[in-house]
Amino acid sequence: MKRLILAAAAVMLVAGCGGAATDEPAQDKRYDTCGEAVAAGLGPYTKDEDPEYAWYDDNDGDGVVCES
Repeated sequence: MKRLILAAAAVMLVAGCGGAATDEPAQDKRYDTCGEAVAAGLGPYTKDEDPEYAWYDDNDGDGVVCES
């Protein structure tokens, strides 16, 4: 029984279910276009701040995407 509990604890730790906070910020759902993301109430995303920035095209080159 002790071995089973230890195995379950190891699985939870590896799977990230240990209850500890992670350093990784949660990401928004990825959409096909910025228009869809904005319609869902998401964005804007800033270069070097938001990982979602890389998902969309910064057509005006201002470092911000999915501006409403």
